[in-house]
Amino acid sequence: MLDAVALGVILIVLAYDLLRKLPKPNETLLLIGGGLVVVLALVAAIAFLRHRERLLFLLRALVPLAQPSKQLLSRFGLVLLGVSLLIWGVEASVYMAVGHAVDITLSLQDALAVVAFTNAASLIPAAPGYIGTYDAAVIFAVGAVSTASKSTILSYLLLLRFVLFIPITVAGFGLLVFRYGGLSRIRAARESARAETGETAAATA
Repeated sequence: MLDAVALGVILIVLAYDLLRKLPKPNETLLLIGGGLVVVLALVAAIAFLRHRERLLFLLRALVPLAQPSKQLLSRFGLVLLGVSLLIWGVEASVYMAVGHAVDITLSLQDALAVVAFTNAASLIPAAPGYIGTYDAAVIFAVGAVSTASKSTILSYLLLLRFVLFIPITVAGFGLLVFRYGGLSRIRAARESARAETGETAAATA
């Protein structure tokens, strides 16, 4: 929740100019979308009236999940929000460093805007690794805050994907195999299969 708030603040405060460069939606599609929202709202209202007790029971069941979040509305929560902003700033420095490697100059504000926009875009359902949505967001955002060519931005995207995704994937796989019993479980399964095979052979004999 704190990360979402931090990204929202960054997106609104620092990426406002970037958001203004988004293409304006088609009026027909906008009307259709608005109509769908109205229809969905009516369906939701009818469903609530017909199944009011069930929905209220579901809402009451969700209350315990929301209670821990109340602790975030405190001085300690504000400190954690500051830490979250700091962490996103560190990630923005990675975006800046990758840009420097491919001759794309990004200021801290530009990098933060790209970070916020790309992470917001990653919320859209996509293939594993945010394939498609993340790539389109990076290409658009970097193109909006810089004058780099398309080929340079593509190089930036590929290098950024390598830096952000490959190390943590390798580290996670290593932890899975060596710390959380990946190899030992495979060995145990093999030994168990061999033991069962031996017992079956002995019983047959």
